[in-house]
Amino acid sequence: STSDARLIYGSLPTILAKSCLLSDGQSPSFEEMQALVLLQFAVIANGGVAERAASRLLHPLLITTIRHAGFLKIHGECSKAARNARSWTTWIRKESEKRVLWGVYAVDCYQSMLCGSKPLLSPTETRASFPCDNLSWNAYSASMWAELPAQDPSSCFLSSVKGLMIGQVTSESNITSFGLNLLILAMHSLLLEAQTSILPVDLSALERGLQTWFVMWKQFKGQFHDLRETKTGSILISDSISLYRLAVHFLRNGRPVLDDGAYMEKSTNAGNPLIIKEQVYQYEMMQCVQRMLSEFQ
Repeated sequence: STSDARLIYGSLPTILAKSCLLSDGQSPSFEEMQALVLLQFAVIANGGVAERAASRLLHPLLITTIRHAGFLKIHGECSKAARNARSWTTWIRKESEKRVLWGVYAVDCYQSMLCGSKPLLSPTETRASFPCDNLSWNAYSASMWAELPAQDPSSCFLSSVKGLMIGQVTSESNITSFGLNLLILAMHSLLLEAQTSILPVDLSALERGLQTWFVMWKQFKGQFHDLRETKTGSILISDSISLYRLAVHFLRNGRPVLDDGAYMEKSTNAGNPLIIKEQVYQYEMMQCVQRMLSEFQ
């Protein structure tokens, strides 16, 4: 029933939080990490106040877990030589771990953007490569996967972020829609850090980075892609062009001034004193975001 489904969904944050904590010296399983990342995305798309608050509390635990698991050091294929079908299972495991890493990174950037908090992960912390292309990821057999070209070993996320700052366009063969999304989220993360710094910061490199990202996006989507086109049912975290527009708006106009008192007041929920009215801040930020996006349409 619907009520049972809601009850189960509401209990997931607590269950996954317990599994994310180290117990008797044992780390959570990879499957538990995958489940938690999927939960984070589900909450971002459809979660209510309680679920979003739980997601914010769970997020640092998941970041600690991927650090301990060594996911920040994961790289892709080391050679562009022809693939060996016998390596498919090993490749799937490594690519799956990499996608957990990038899922956590995407959530980190997105939560920082909406909540005004400092990102917990920096682009400089990882040398991981981009997620592979969809054809490789969706290959249904070892032989089909082996027939596809290997991922370019130079498709490094950090190198691409640095390239954006100096106006260097990443090769089209090294980028996917997932990779473009990670890069624009990284720009949001870096912009937030710059605009909340107590020291003067030159934003010209970030402006250049956004311009370069937009050039890459047009090349990837095609020169004649309609910028007014919107995806039905899409959520902001995966809507790269809307994230780009927001970043440009924040760069030119600064970040909106919101009700910081939302963090200071006591919780009105006796059953969950950890919800410190953070939803007030997030609600105001989402209202600002929606107004900004409506101006572009």
